[in-house]
This record gives sequence, structure tokens and C-alpha cells, in this order.
Amino acid sequence: DLVVHRRCHTGEKPYPCGLCDYRGATSSHLAKHVRVHHTGAGLECDLCGFRGLDRRHMLAHRKARHAPRPLHPCPTCSFQASTKGQLTNHMKVHVKLTSLACDQCQFVGANRSKLEAHKRKHTGERPYPCDKCEYRAATRGSLNVHAKIHMAKKPFVCEVCGYSTVNRTRLRRHMWVHNGEEKPFACDQCSYRCDRMSYLEIHQRVHSGARPFVCDLCDYRAISKAQLGAHRKLHDTAAIVSCELCGYRVAGERLLAMHRKTHDRIDPARPSLLACGMCEFTTGTAQNLRRHRANHTGARPYACALCDYRTSERNYLAAHQAVHTGRRPYACEQCHYTTAYKSCLAEHALRHTNHAPFLCDSCDYRTSHRSALRRHKDKQHPQTQ
Repeated sequence: DLVVHRRCHTGEKPYPCGLCDYRGATSSHLAKHVRVHHTGAGLECDLCGFRGLDRRHMLAHRKARHAPRPLHPCPTCSFQASTKGQLTNHMKVHVKLTSLACDQCQFVGANRSKLEAHKRKHTGERPYPCDKCEYRAATRGSLNVHAKIHMAKKPFVCEVCGYSTVNRTRLRRHMWVHNGEEKPFACDQCSYRCDRMSYLEIHQRVHSGARPFVCDLCDYRAISKAQLGAHRKLHDTAAIVSCELCGYRVAGERLLAMHRKTHDRIDPARPSLLACGMCEFTTGTAQNLRRHRANHTGARPYACALCDYRTSERNYLAAHQAVHTGRRPYACEQCHYTTAYKSCLAEHALRHTNHAPFLCDSCDYRTSHRSALRRHKDKQHPQTQ
């Protein structure tokens, strides 16, 4: 009504909480606050930590997130999908292994163009001729590198020693020699120095643990394209072998041996566990298995229409789109904090209650943030990870 609306302008909050400093503008706001922050047991999910507004809300959460779902088995390997769409995406992995395989050796290409470039190693074909000499290249990239030999014009000249080059970046890098800064880019976590920002960005992944480049033939992850390329050469000479129990195909006996262990892994005492067919991972829910399997397959079916972002989960895409719209629909009732993520709001709300549910199993440390506990373990107890 009008009286309640006017409180938006006056800031009046006449309904105080008897258990903390919170004040509500309406009695319903106060009632909701008490349910969320001061109601007892039964409102926190024992499987994921989600907090419900009331018991009915919690039951709806458990049914939506943790109820068993029908599984769709892969006819080629041991993978089980929770939806038909997920199974369709998974089957593309098997199709790719056969459609992108070289018919003269064991090489499997990351895409069609990589396979065609590889086949030229067998045929000796060099379809890209240089228009300045008799040189011919197997790839367009190799031709571009060669073409620089013929570039007589080098407009960027060093005023100190007369060195000349074809681009400004090389001249700038050369000038570091005269300035005594051959390696001006320094890591702020160790003594590493380099002469290119791109090299520093790759190095810093050693500290952060980020490995964004994923092998599409196994679960290996690399910190750079070059490292991934070196790893892929291992698959070039490794035979594609099949599991005799389920037909699962992988490059090399070592990875096949790892896969075979999954057939003996299910614990009879816990038959509900779902196992990943490509590593040692097991879980009690199909959703967790689906998310984990995306690390192996690289499947990212949900794409943002405004940028290059892709993800394996529909809800991740919805949250990402807030970056473009600026929409932050989840607001804290006790302060001005807003967020695009419901999970972030739930974690933030713990600050107002002094509740710290995340405990370290190696020491007395406890926190209200799951991410803070993860950072603590990585720093203080890396040997347990």
C-alpha cells in the first residue's frame, strides 16, 4: 500500500528482529528474514549445503536437484547420460575419433583442417606456392612465415645501432637490450622474468593451477597451446585401442588400463555410485557425473549469443548473461549487496549470521565461504589435496 511504498523513500524500517540488528520495512520482510537466518534444523540440504526458506522449499530443492534420474547408457562405452540430449552430445566423441582419424597412421586430428594438414606429411603435397621464389608450403601458416624472408622493406629502425625490422613490436623488444631491460616482465610470486607479456601470462598459470587447454583424446590439461601440442604428439604414435568389455576407444594402452579399472570400481555396498569411464571419479548423482564428464569431452553446448562464452550447463549460461545485461536479481535484505548468482547470495548471507559451516578437516580453520576453505587447503595443506 502507499504507507509501505513511502518507506522506500524514507528508509523507515519499523520491524526489528529480536535476534540480531536487522530491521524490516514490512512484517513479511521480517518473517522471511527470521526463516532464512534464525530457523533451526531441517532447512539446510545435507548433500550440497543449500538453505531453504522453509521445509516445503527444501523438499522442492531435494526433489529437483538430488532425486534419481533415469539414465541413458552409451552403446559404445560405459558412459551414462541423464538426458537424451546429453547422450547425443557424448556420442559425438566416438564419431570424432573415427571421422578424424588418419587412414595411414594412428593420428587423430582435433578438427578437419588439422587432419588434412597431417595427411600432407604422407603425400608430400605442398599446395601453397610462394610468388617470389620456388618454395611451396604444406600449410598457409608456413607460407606466411616464409614470405617474411622476401620483405626487403624494414621501416622500423633503431636509432642507437641501426637495427631494422618489419614491425614495431620487434623494434620495441630490441630496444630493451639498450635500456638494460632484456626481460622487463616479472612474476610477482617468484623470480621468473621474461621479455613478453604472453609468456608471463602462461607462467602465472603455474601458480594459479589454471590449465585451459584440454586434450580431446584423454583427460590431460595443459597450461599453453605449445604444451598441449607436445602432448598430442604422444597420441600421434599411440594406437587407438578398444576396451573388450564395453567397446570404449582411447589412444594408447596406458589410458585403456586406467579405463578398465572402472569396470571393477563400483562398491557393492554403495551400488548407487556412478563412475566416469575415463578416470577414477565416482559420484552419487547423475548431475555431478555430467559436469565431470564435460572435462573429458570438452562438450560446451550452451553458447552466449553476445560473446564467445560457452558452457556445459544451462544455468551457468543464464548467470553469465548478467555480464552483458548488468542484471543482478539476487539482493541481500540486510545490506546493499546484489549478485547475479543465487549461490553467491546464500554464501554472502552467512556474513550477517556469523555462521561458518565450512570446516577444514586438517586443522581448526572454519569459514563461511566454500571458496575460502578451498584456498586455505591449497595453501596450508597441499599434501592432502
